[in-house]
Amino acid sequence: MKRNSHFEFIIAGQGLAGSILAWYLIKANRTVLVIEDTSLQSATSVASGLMHPVTGRRIVKSWRADEFIPNAVKLYQDIEQELNKRFYYNTPILEIYHDHGNRNDWMNRSVTSGIGEFIGTDYNADELPKSLNAPFGALELKHTGWLNATQFKMDMKRWLEEKNAYSEGTIDYHSLEKNETHFQFHDLTFEKLIDCRGYYSMLSKSWSYLPFNPAKGEEIVFTSDADLWKDFIYHNTFKIIPSEESEFRFGATYTWNDTSNDITSDAREKLINGLSSLLDAPFTVIGQRAGIRPATKDRRPFMGEHPIEKNHFIFNGLGSKGISAAPTLAKEMLDFLLHAEKINPEYALERFTFPGY
Repeated sequence: MKRNSHFEFIIAGQGLAGSILAWYLIKANRTVLVIEDTSLQSATSVASGLMHPVTGRRIVKSWRADEFIPNAVKLYQDIEQELNKRFYYNTPILEIYHDHGNRNDWMNRSVTSGIGEFIGTDYNADELPKSLNAPFGALELKHTGWLNATQFKMDMKRWLEEKNAYSEGTIDYHSLEKNETHFQFHDLTFEKLIDCRGYYSMLSKSWSYLPFNPAKGEEIVFTSDADLWKDFIYHNTFKIIPSEESEFRFGATYTWNDTSNDITSDAREKLINGLSSLLDAPFTVIGQRAGIRPATKDRRPFMGEHPIEKNHFIFNGLGSKGISAAPTLAKEMLDFLLHAEKINPEYALERFTFPGY
């Protein structure tokens, strides 16, 4: 089938944000073309995909977890059903205690910080897998899971191709022609342009004023015959995610002063040391990969229309919580695009001053 040359929406970037927004727009019977520059490393392709309802050392509920997580699970399962694919797994997390004080903190916070619904079994050390170095025990977290983001991206690409809604290439923003009704780029005409290119959006003139705070992450893939429960994710400073039979992912690091997609020996050493302290069993590292998380200074996404470039939009900056947040926020972006519903001021572009060109 010959692809259309006119579209209502062009989405630049087929990562998590672009894929889910395209899904909603197509389901709303809008004409969409997702353009992906495959020469660039997508953060989605290396994302751990963890859906964790509790944030950091403070042990508090993650931002809008009560809303984000069930919405995300439903959407991923709906997409799985239509595509007849599997990429989302309802998997509990074992939160490994650092010491007795940390264990007490978890118990106290489970009562006082509103995370009680996510608290499962509290395990003593002798109840855990023998290969797990967890002398202070661990706590099961419920209503958690992980998205195989690489598989999701591949399956969504095939679905978009079937809908004649995917193209490999690059939009040269300097070559865009624009009049009152549409954009023109070579043989393509379109009405609205949405930037979902992750970290790469900050390199464009249009969005350079936004305070991105990209964070590089690296992980390793390893094999082991360790005695581990295969249906759990293990988390302390890093996380072990079962990937395939006897194959696991471990990571990820955070680096703010390196925006290359190159893997590094420093990260590899740090990850191997972390894994050695957590896993009391032999393992073999079989891979390493890196990606740039599209994080922001205030840890809130960028959503809205450019202040002076009419019909040029951004849906970006979802950061490490993107797996759980993207489905809900993409629906809000859809309502903004189609029904002019206002974007929450917490993440609307109007919270920043545009300095002009």
